[in-house]
Amino acid sequence: MNSAERYNPDANQWELIQPMQRQRSDASAAALDNKIYIVGGFNGQEVMSSAEVYDTLTNQWSFIPHMISARSGVSLVAFKNALYALGGFNGFNRLTTGEKYLPGESSGWVSITEMFCPRSNFATVILDDQIFVIGGFNDRFVVGSTTINFVECYDPENNEWYDAAPMNLNRSALSACVISGLPNAKEYSLVGRSQKELGQGAGGMHVESVA
Repeated sequence: MNSAERYNPDANQWELIQPMQRQRSDASAAALDNKIYIVGGFNGQEVMSSAEVYDTLTNQWSFIPHMISARSGVSLVAFKNALYALGGFNGFNRLTTGEKYLPGESSGWVSITEMFCPRSNFATVILDDQIFVIGGFNDRFVVGSTTINFVECYDPENNEWYDAAPMNLNRSALSACVISGLPNAKEYSLVGRSQKELGQGAGGMHVESVA
């Protein structure tokens, strides 16, 4: 499908908006600067590399540059002034690769450092100015299971990935969120742990995953 809907919480109603330029499922979307971006997916015949942006003021979709790789089960993350398309499935393999796009600044997507573990259909959150990728599906290098519990975090400033503690259970097609203000959040926060080691104490955030 290429249809899309908008929810009005005041009226508690959904309404159709202008359809996307391309039909796609298993795509990923993110909001940046009052616009909605969607990338990749599957159109029933092939995995897609195309990407679009929706202008909420004009109710119109328009194309942006294609990604370097076709990706379904991809995760699109908006962080600061950039979009990051991470992982996914290209029709043959789960991917470790990722790409970065700066709307209004760059003419196309550029590759970033690859993840350690190939994955599609995973969760992403931003915590302590790092992008966490959580769980997902991987049919490569995993003995006896295709659903994984591995977690990694990406530092955009240094373009580096780091291992984080794995979940207790394997999960794919999951969601995750960041909850701030918990009294024990500093025990889970990377910044909190670093400050604790330095004897400074810290407040922080906690990541919850749901499958």
